[in-house]
Amino acid sequence: MKKTLRKLTYFVIIAVVILVLLLYPHIKDLVIPARSVSVFDAQRVLILDPGHGGEDGGAVSLSGVHESVINLDITKRIDLIMGLFGTEVVLTRDAEELIYPDDANTIRKRKVADTKRRAELINSIDNAVLISIHQNIYPGKQPFGAQVFYSEKTPEGKDFAVHTQTILRNTLNPNNKRQAVRVPKDVYLLNNIDCTAILIECGFLSNPEEDALLQTDRYKLRISWAVACAYLSYFGGINED
Repeated sequence: MKKTLRKLTYFVIIAVVILVLLLYPHIKDLVIPARSVSVFDAQRVLILDPGHGGEDGGAVSLSGVHESVINLDITKRIDLIMGLFGTEVVLTRDAEELIYPDDANTIRKRKVADTKRRAELINSIDNAVLISIHQNIYPGKQPFGAQVFYSEKTPEGKDFAVHTQTILRNTLNPNNKRQAVRVPKDVYLLNNIDCTAILIECGFLSNPEEDALLQTDRYKLRISWAVACAYLSYFGGINED
């Protein structure tokens, strides 16, 4: 029954997001009004984390674009789509500029302070689900494909990651053989929060083809609706004890 509900939700979301694809150029600058009561689980809060930002630009693409800019662009698109479903969303940042503590007087200290701020924000929100958006990079140009990492802090983290990986693969590139894996221990954010959490490396900025795709509105929107589909089809309207 659960799988049937997920499939049904998935196809409904696809239909709505196709409409978003058509209307996006006209509505992207509009402010979403107060969100109405949704048929989905109103108790959960989706936290979207655009990786890096401020003085930490993250990886730099072959075309010279900072990862933080791409992360924020994709995150805002996901937020827009989730707003259509009345999903409560919190962003860990909504701009490239960040405010740092006065005593954070080096880039490293500012990065650490910002990461701890994000962790504190996430841990302060009850019944949260975190999706952290990032881009990958590698010394060679061959690696490609989105990959999802999960935190084992909650039992559903792995299942949600596998579910998301499947939808990203089917949506973006069926030839992508990457699997969802546990997040490395050196990733501070996912290892210092208590909620269900995944981190998505949307693509490789070191791969010329993916780098070019990640500069286009169309591809970033495809990523965004795939992530939205994954969240809504996994959590939306399904609350089983």
